Amino acid sequence: MAGITSVQALALSNGIYIATATPHYKYPVTGVIEDSGGEGSAVLGQSMTESALYNKALVEVDNKGNTYITIRLKLMDNIENPEFEVDGKSVSASLMQEDYTENTADYRMKVPSEKSIIKCSMYVVPMGRQVKFFITVSDLISGSGDFITSVTVDKPAATTKKAETTTTKKPVSTTKKPDTTKAPSTVAPSTPAPVTEAPVTDAPVTSSLETSVPETTAATTVSETTTKSPQPKPESTADSTVSESATSGNSAISSVDTTSKALGIQEFDENGSSIAETSVSQSTGASGSNAGIIVLIIVIIAAVAGIAFAVWYFVFFKKKK
Repeated sequence: MAGITSVQALALSNGIYIATATPHYKYPVTGVIEDSGGEGSAVLGQSMTESALYNKALVEVDNKGNTYITIRLKLMDNIENPEFEVDGKSVSASLMQEDYTENTADYRMKVPSEKSIIKCSMYVVPMGRQVKFFITVSDLISGSGDFITSVTVDKPAATTKKAETTTTKKPVSTTKKPDTTKAPSTVAPSTPAPVTEAPVTDAPVTSSLETSVPETTAATTVSETTTKSPQPKPESTADSTVSESATSGNSAISSVDTTSKALGIQEFDENGSSIAETSVSQSTGASGSNAGIIVLIIVIIAAVAGIAFAVWYFVFFKKKK
């Protein structure tokens, strides 16, 4: 019972394996030779079994825990009717494939475990008798080589990954719930935003009035002066603007002049004279000069016309008559 328990504990899982196949002329456990050659043929018998057995075997374990071993016999052109026993019990073996070029044949049989001992009995044509020897497998690794497999291998790893993925996703959805709760807290500070914007709007207005270019200052000053203390006559507003502009410099005066034109205010030059009156005087003088020239030209034309008429009348017309 202790031996059976240990075998079950070390049983292979569902899979396909390549193993090392070892031939034994003597029984591996007791060292007893069951072949008729006896002790005298031990060396020859061992050499013969090594040349008759391929050094690799296939081990398969299905999803129910059943184990199958496939061994490959060589020199099949000299071997007939191979039979097998596993752990002292006769078993049936299935011929999986034959290679006539290599003179090999693969036989598959069910075994209690990969540690089972297989006995092969076959008729050797050159010797003319039955030969018996034993086979064990060891050093299993995953793979199938060039053997034909019959077992389907399950993939529990993929199922485990799915379960892990599902379990991992649950905490993620739970974590997202507090995020939704925190959302109102984030939106709340944004509500008083309009209140904050009002002082911000006033600040730029004050800043722009204080730091603007002299032209803007002059225009603003004129507008404020006109609004705060409206005057019935534009001349008074112009006087205030000129006196303020004189303090600011030539550039301020130019700005005030431009503003005064836009507002219809009287303009003055640097000497204090009205620019409008000077322009009117110049325009009037120019107009008078032009009128005098025109009158003079008309008089000259009239005189010439009179002289021409007199000459024509006395020289040509009267003489002809």
